[in-house]
Amino acid sequence: MLSTESAREWLVDAVARRKGFDPSQIAADWHFNELGLDSTDVLVLSDELAKWAGVEIDSATLWYFPTISRLAEHVASEAAAPA
Repeated sequence: MLSTESAREWLVDAVARRKGFDPSQIAADWHFNELGLDSTDVLVLSDELAKWAGVEIDSATLWYFPTISRLAEHVASEAAAPA
């Protein structure tokens, strides 16, 4: 079962790698645009996250859940939902 915490950690690491940050520099309540993610970054991140979590994620989902914390909660709940 995918937890919110593991999704949060994955997202922090993924954003840190993509933007060249140390993961400790990233606050999970910052909006993705505050982290410097552009539309290409968002598309790639949503695709990677979907593959990692085993759920379907539309690229617009990152705009509906615009922070690492909110997106992690959403992905964990989607992963727990019956197929």
